Amino acid sequence: MKRSGAHIALFASLLFAIVFSCTKTGELLPNEAPDTFISIDSISLVGDNRLNSRVQLSWFGTDKDGWIEGFELSLDNIAWSFTQSQDSLFQFSLPPGADTVDIELWIRAIDNLGQADLNPAYLRIPLKNTPPNVQFEEKSLPGDSVRSVVTFRWSFSDRDGNQSVTKAYLKLNSGPWQEIDRNQQLVSIVLDPSVPSGTATGDLYYGTQSQSSLSLSGLIADGDNTLYLKVEDLGGAESMIDTSNTFFLRQKKSDVLLVGAQPVSVRTIYSNALTQAGVDFDLEDYFVNTSANAPKFWQPSFYLLIQLYDKLFLYSDPTTLPPNEVTGEELSFLVFVSSALQQFTDKGGKSFTTTSFTPSADITPLIGSFPIDGLVLSAGQARIVPDSGLYSIQGSMYPNLFPNAIDIGVDPIIKSADSEDFYRGKLTKLSNWNGDNLIASRRFRNGNVNQVFFSVELHKYIRTPQALTDLIDQVFNDDFDW
Repeated sequence: MKRSGAHIALFASLLFAIVFSCTKTGELLPNEAPDTFISIDSISLVGDNRLNSRVQLSWFGTDKDGWIEGFELSLDNIAWSFTQSQDSLFQFSLPPGADTVDIELWIRAIDNLGQADLNPAYLRIPLKNTPPNVQFEEKSLPGDSVRSVVTFRWSFSDRDGNQSVTKAYLKLNSGPWQEIDRNQQLVSIVLDPSVPSGTATGDLYYGTQSQSSLSLSGLIADGDNTLYLKVEDLGGAESMIDTSNTFFLRQKKSDVLLVGAQPVSVRTIYSNALTQAGVDFDLEDYFVNTSANAPKFWQPSFYLLIQLYDKLFLYSDPTTLPPNEVTGEELSFLVFVSSALQQFTDKGGKSFTTTSFTPSADITPLIGSFPIDGLVLSAGQARIVPDSGLYSIQGSMYPNLFPNAIDIGVDPIIKSADSEDFYRGKLTKLSNWNGDNLIASRRFRNGNVNQVFFSVELHKYIRTPQALTDLIDQVFNDDFDW
């Protein structure tokens, strides 16, 4: 039978393997060890030209009588680690306090029979510690002036790997460097309210925590302040110092805070009424200069601010504030403050709120923080005209309030289960409007009034200006006096 070409080739291959695998009949040649090669033979760098601690290397192996199963790597030519990879980004660690170090690396190939290269490839890697970098997030820093609370974000980096950064330090003005948590990069500092002016301490808060983590010295109450930041790596190298803008840190002056986001003309009506009622107050205006004074971090900044006070007067309308410079959020004033107000109320704070809503407003974020559970929804429209008004149902000590013009599109409320009716409105109902006329509710804590909420803007109800002053006098000087 004629053999095919394939059979002849197979026979020749087998014969070749048999002849060259024996030194004599029946005896196999011993397995030969593989060879190992690193992609570079040497690294000839000295001084400042040394590598940083992140080094990319590759390697390969050959075997004359088999194949490469993997590789073993060692930093001391004693302990070995197996891998099947042929490249890696190494992250070497410099000894603490060391500026430079030479890393020795051995690599040996392992063949299919488990034989290791008897002469492993070797590479000396000269390393130099690279100082880390640190920076304030510029847009998170306070503006020209801020009251009592400074919140900012910061970050660091290191070419040797961020994990090599071991310590972070903050300095307030000419105060001492004080170590802070390197892993907490949202920081708030609250000025000690007991110091009217001059050098003072500040409590430091991390993230949205409501408990301070440490006390810092070096702040200046009612004065200019500058912050300084640096980090240190495990080699002892320090970053260059980053410096914040200089800002004026205003001190708390009163136990009452008037805060809102409406034009100055509205703010003036409320501030005048408070003054005429004998109520001293601090002012935070989040409307002027396109809301430039509004907190960049409502949580925690706004809560840390209001927790310094006993009583709040909040005024707003339904409009949204301009986009938050840091987060980009566009929300109404009451939605922004709601979470912080809940914490404030839970700790015994007292608040008076006057606002209004659009018919389609989603008040879900406000439920719980304010003594309301919803709005009265109906077709048509409810109004309050000048010869009508708001009428207290809790006694003659609360004055009736009359608008100086027609208040169009009034939205009565559904009070929360833990509150009581306070004021009702005499409504003019148009186009089949139907529903309740509750305009204000109030909530109690331990038998005392702690929240008052109006769903109309009271600056519109000053046909008799003294009435608004009398209402504020009764609430702030009597109901909240506990």
